[in-house]
Amino acid sequence: MEKFRYRDDVDAWLAPMNYEEFWRAIKPHCLVLEYRSVCDAKIETGQVPLADILFGLKAMAAHELSKRHRLTSKPGMPWLTVVPASFSEEWAKACRRSEEEVSRVMVSAPGAWGRHVG
Repeated sequence: MEKFRYRDDVDAWLAPMNYEEFWRAIKPHCLVLEYRSVCDAKIETGQVPLADILFGLKAMAAHELSKRHRLTSKPGMPWLTVVPASFSEEWAKACRRSEEEVSRVMVSAPGAWGRHVG
């Protein structure tokens, strides 16, 4: 049986499966889903397209497995940029200069938001 660490792992596991593979793969997990016979009947009668049934089944399976195993989404990568120290100093100076310019414009032209003040 598969071991999942994150919800993303479940989604990645389910994604490439077709309808037949899905039913074989989930059998050992004993998930509470719609009966296969009901799904087959809806597909055969044209009531619901196969792609929609499969999408819904995968969503329900992913939800149930995530809930059962208390899975969370994989943590995102931190947005961290490494720059040379000289760049940081130049950037800090530019920010201070920009703050001074913004303050000067706001004081000299209150209420001028959206207009260029020369």
